This record gives sequence, structure tokens and C-alpha cells, in this order.
Amino acid sequence: MSEKKPGVYLCKGCGIADAVDVGALEKVGKNEFRIGHCVVSDALCSAEGVASMQKDVADGAVNRMVVGACSPRVMADKFRFDGVPVVRANLREQVAWSQPAHEEDTEMLAADVIRMAAAQLAKTQQPTPAALGEVSRTILVVGGGVTGLTAALEAAQSGYDALVVEKSDALGGWSTKWTMRAPHAPPYRDLYANDIAQLIAKVQANTRIRILTNATVAQTSGQPGAFDVVISHGGQEANEKVGAIVVATGWRPYDATKLTHLGYGASPDVVTGVEFEAMLARGAAVKPSNGAPVKNIAFVQCAGSRDPNHLPYCSSVCCTASIKQALQVVKADKDAMAYIVYEELRTPGTAEEFYREAQRNGVVF
Repeated sequence: MSEKKPGVYLCKGCGIADAVDVGALEKVGKNEFRIGHCVVSDALCSAEGVASMQKDVADGAVNRMVVGACSPRVMADKFRFDGVPVVRANLREQVAWSQPAHEEDTEMLAADVIRMAAAQLAKTQQPTPAALGEVSRTILVVGGGVTGLTAALEAAQSGYDALVVEKSDALGGWSTKWTMRAPHAPPYRDLYANDIAQLIAKVQANTRIRILTNATVAQTSGQPGAFDVVISHGGQEANEKVGAIVVATGWRPYDATKLTHLGYGASPDVVTGVEFEAMLARGAAVKPSNGAPVKNIAFVQCAGSRDPNHLPYCSSVCCTASIKQALQVVKADKDAMAYIVYEELRTPGTAEEFYREAQRNGVVF
């Protein structure tokens, strides 16, 4: 560490000299803190004042400063010098503009402001920037579902290499199991065909994206720009250097065995949303008990998310998923009735019009 060469710079402008004895403040720096380089200026923020401070730094006279002038909230651009710690002592707003001029307490306050700044400067060290070294521009995406694949594709289209790590043997995640998808573009009404296959094909065709299935992230260390990642793949571990990590690990279905009070497990005709989606994927909504077409169906919302012992938060997607499934039922059979029983129906943004579309099609809320 180089030798500390402090300096005290005091401003007389903006009414400071009219309220306090600036000469006495100079003595505080020199006598109490043994700071030999003390400068008094009529206006430190003037071109001449700033130039004199810059010259002192360039000449090696000072390499750290106390600036007794205005609030540190202003003139920050004026009193900033490369590699030089600067502590601002607010003599203007906190003393001259708020206290009676030249009263004993005012002079004492001004002196204490300089003392506090000088004491802070003595303990201040200029931070040394961390040497990051070589920076990786590869983005690791953990999870190969629709979110992870979208992130990888966006990264590649922005000029970055992407590495997708998926723990299963196939891409797409839960999205491959959905028969239809809720609207995500105007007019936000009609259901969309599941286009996850197109997204997977785009990702697989992009030369900037490398895909590892049946793989997991075993360990991460390092920092942004230089993460060291250990990936377990095919019974072996490999080290990868990446610059950023996108966590897109997806979700797990709620444990419906905790919902016996709603009939799950007691009746085969009480199923989860995931199980009902599987029925739709097989071609039709039928009663598991006898295979008869579903004519009346009720969707119970917030089934587990209001019990603090189970799941004390909202998934934020169940409402939209239930509306989607209810619409599929009533559109497939004009005589079918679908009811959605809810505590709080959450249909933010684009889903609001989707909710109205379900009402227009006869879904009862």
C-alpha cells in the first residue's frame, strides 16, 4: 500500500464563511489530525478550485481528501478523482444553512463535522478491483423444459453459446404432456395447439446450443463470468466453465394423497389436473370408474395451497390450467357442464380475456 497523503479542502462559498470560522476549521485538520496539506478556497466547485485539486493529485501532494463544502448528494462529479478516496464533510446544508451564524454551538458543530470526516478518511482504503481473468460467454441452462429451451434459444440468438443440461432422457419436460396450451398472443381466446415440438426442433438445429440429456449438475463454484461447473453425464463427471447460469428446473405435482378430505383416493373419479390432462391426451375425458364420457365436472382450486402445513403459497398457474381443461371439455361436448370452484381466481394479464372466453362458452365459476 502506498504512503497515505491526506489533504483537507475547505470551501468558503454558498454562505459557509458567513456562518463559521473557516480558518479555525483549517486548524482542526492541521493541529488535531496532523494533516499538513490544508487548502481554503472561495469556491471549491469552480473550475479553478477543481483544477487546483486535480493538480495536487497529479503532483503527488495528496492521494486522499476531506472536502469540507456542500452535501455529498451534490457536486459528486466535481469531487471525484481516479484512485483517490474522497470523504465529504457537509458544512453547507448541515451547518451553515441550518444553524445560527457564528454561535458557539454552530462553530463546534462545524469542527465536529470536519473531525468525523478526517477520522473516516484515516480508516478508508481504496478498494482493489477483483481480477476476474478470463470470462466465459457460455450460458448454462439447467432444465430442458419449455422455459429452459426458450432461454437457450434466446441466448443463442443473442450471440452466446448455451449448454442445456436435462436430467431426463428427452427435452420438453411437462410441456410435452399437454394436449393444448392456453393463449399467449392476441386475441387471447382460442386454445393453441401444443407447439413444443417446434421449439425442440429449433433448439436442436441451433449450432450454438449444446444439449446433454440424462445429465445433472453435481457442483458449482466461482462467480459470475467464471463459474466452474461439474456435470454428471453418462456415469462420468466433466468440468465446464460458464459465465452465467439459468435455473429452469421446472415443478413437481402436488402430493394429492394429502387431499383425502376432497375424496382423492376414496373415489376413482377424483383426479388431479395432471391425471386429467393425461385423459385428454388419450383422446377424451372419461370417468375412470366406468369409462363413461364426462358430462359434469368440477375443478376445485387452491386444493393444497391454503394449508400452511402443506403448501402455503399459490402456484399461479392452476387457475389458467383448469380454465384450459374446462374449455376443452365444453367445446368437445356441447351438453357437458364444467364448474370451477375457487377461493381466489388468478388470471393476470392475458389470462383475463381467457377467463371471459370460458364464461362465454358456458363454464360456470
